[in-house]
Amino acid sequence: MEVARGLIAVGVSFLIVWMFGRKHPPFRTILLVAITLRGLLALIHYFIFPLPDSQADAVMFENLARDWSKTGWSSLLTRWQSGALLYPWLLMLLYLLFGPSALMAQALNVLLGTFIVYLVWRIALEISGARVARAAAWITCFFPTLNLYSAITMREVIIVFFFLLGLLCSIRWFRKKQFLDFLGAAFSFFAAESFHMGILPSLFLLGICSLALTIVDLRHRAFSFKNLAELTVIFLMVFFIFTTGWGMEKVGLFEGGITSQQERYAIGRAAYLTNLTARNVWDLIWQAPIRIAYFLFAPFPWMVTSRLDYLGLFDALLYLVLAVGVIWSFVRQCTRKQPTLVIMLFVLAFWAVEVATFAITTSNYGAAVRHRAKFVPVLISLATGVFGISGQGKQAQKRLLFISTGLAYGGAETQVVHLATRLKARGWEVQLVSLVPPQAYVEDLETRGIPVFSLGIKRKFPDPRPVFRLARFIRKWQPDIVHSHMVHANLLARVVRTLAPFPVLVCTAHSIDEGGRLREILYHVTDPLCDLTTQVSQAGLERYVHIGAVPRHKIRYIPNGVDTERFKPNPEDRLRIRKELGIDGFVWLAVGRFDPQKDYSNMLQAFARLIHKHPDTILLIAGDGPLKKTMENLAWELGIEKQVKFLGIRRDIPQLMNAADAYVMSSSWEGMPMVLLEASAIGLPIVATNVGGNQEVVVDGVTGFLVPPRNPEALAEAMLRMMNLPEEKRREMGRAARKHVEENFSLDHVVDLWEALYKELLERKGKKQ
Repeated sequence: MEVARGLIAVGVSFLIVWMFGRKHPPFRTILLVAITLRGLLALIHYFIFPLPDSQADAVMFENLARDWSKTGWSSLLTRWQSGALLYPWLLMLLYLLFGPSALMAQALNVLLGTFIVYLVWRIALEISGARVARAAAWITCFFPTLNLYSAITMREVIIVFFFLLGLLCSIRWFRKKQFLDFLGAAFSFFAAESFHMGILPSLFLLGICSLALTIVDLRHRAFSFKNLAELTVIFLMVFFIFTTGWGMEKVGLFEGGITSQQERYAIGRAAYLTNLTARNVWDLIWQAPIRIAYFLFAPFPWMVTSRLDYLGLFDALLYLVLAVGVIWSFVRQCTRKQPTLVIMLFVLAFWAVEVATFAITTSNYGAAVRHRAKFVPVLISLATGVFGISGQGKQAQKRLLFISTGLAYGGAETQVVHLATRLKARGWEVQLVSLVPPQAYVEDLETRGIPVFSLGIKRKFPDPRPVFRLARFIRKWQPDIVHSHMVHANLLARVVRTLAPFPVLVCTAHSIDEGGRLREILYHVTDPLCDLTTQVSQAGLERYVHIGAVPRHKIRYIPNGVDTERFKPNPEDRLRIRKELGIDGFVWLAVGRFDPQKDYSNMLQAFARLIHKHPDTILLIAGDGPLKKTMENLAWELGIEKQVKFLGIRRDIPQLMNAADAYVMSSSWEGMPMVLLEASAIGLPIVATNVGGNQEVVVDGVTGFLVPPRNPEALAEAMLRMMNLPEEKRREMGRAARKHVEENFSLDHVVDLWEALYKELLERKGKKQ
């Protein structure tokens, strides 16, 4: 039974990783390779022969967990403690739940060790971009000591997991100054410190960074409650640690000072610097560089006396290569004045403070190998760019050209802008071409280093000159990928490819119906000029295949993505906007252009029916367009002009959505509306017409209600039904809507999908990323 439990646990770990990989397609292969390697090592250790460093502490931890579990559930309280013995306590909990099995304990480490590879990918992504992140993940996947400690019952893998999670949250906090990221960092470092007191300096450093930024905010008179909350969190954690001794079970070893700690570990065949101990602060300062060098690179060749030492020597050589890589990468960042230099220094500070902490008290290269394995993932994240795979150098960057029919405050255009800015941040060299003169986003894009070029097409006058203008632009810039959006840009990009060839063309349709049968025939005729067509909704994909616009093997579904950090519930915005607009009671919101597609006459007629039962209800409509005046006149004719507020173009859509109680959409046709994703991310329940990809965003009866298009009676009935629900039920719908979006339509996830697709198409063309 014990063996069976262990094998089931290993299988469950594989299943979890496989399911996680389905959510992250660009990373799936690396994850599966990582868990396969770690799982095989665990099985070899359990069934064939013991792995190195698995016969002392590893056996002790597993035996303690097994013995403690025999006394039953009461042991959870009697054996509860922090530090090294928290790990066997955790294994004991596992044994109490499922029964003892050393292989099951190993399976837990295998799973966490695999997710360490994912965390390295995320950290490298924040520092250097997608290509570097992928390389960093592969190196972490195969790094020997990380595989070793993921396969045996040692606490190292748990410490590394929480340390890297804290570091990732710290980077995100440093970039965006979000309080939740800070909390994630603080609690992750606290969790790591719970298993080993050596992680305490990272918690201190996080507090120091928060204090420094608070001082800067004070100087700029931008101090907020968030600054105080961050400092309070760190203070409470540190106070708790020092008053309870949490995680500091080795404090007693310091009664004789650092000297006694150094002497205690300077024993055995693997000892080093046996005569070099710190008697005072000055000794500690001048000896620190020597101890750090030994900690990182021991055993040196002259210290090798057995076969096992060769494994340590190999690990030291790998660490030396990574260290040289970090230095080289740092020099390149400095000489090229890369904007990611500050993030690199921020990460390097955490690595340095931890290495120094462990180095000054370690005098045995056996312990050094184990301890430095905790921080090698950080070194990999920093060093990877040196191996010719960094996205920092101009020549290494892949060039991506977006072509959009226009640039305005519409859903499709907003998605293009989001993709451009996110991919630029991930290391792509990005430019954007607008067919018609842009009306929005130009300043924002150019400040982010994304040039915007307009072809200056006049909508009413056919003119062949923009075709040749775009061809000249493409020949000059030579993009690796051209990604066009919306029907006019898609057709133009295909034609231009005959004049100025380029490796890859991706065309994205943003609606289920892009303007009549003629355009659908043109899609079919020009399809050989396109490598792949994508649709933002599954319904749109099926229709394009059905009408013969695109063959099934050349079209894919990639949804729109929403920035769930920008669009999120905010009660303060709700109160402020309502006060600003002078509104109260139940508020409906609609956002979008006034054109036939949105069918606002349907919405106004439905709202007129609603007013008879709820006269204090307000309808806010944000947007502009050719039919705006017509809709204002219709509101007067229906006698609802006082309850309907036409707000025009708004730049504060997230805040406006927070002011509403529910969202309504009356469109006759759609692709995958960005506004529905945004409203869902805010946590608004939705009433929408069942067209295009709306059913993929709105789960009928769970996150809102769907009704037939062009049916004011059905729309009014659904709106009444929504208003008559208890407030808590509407909030429950809103929470379900946000969860649905976070799991399926987050912007980071969608950008991952696009990067994976670009890489696949480039490799298919023989141009490796």
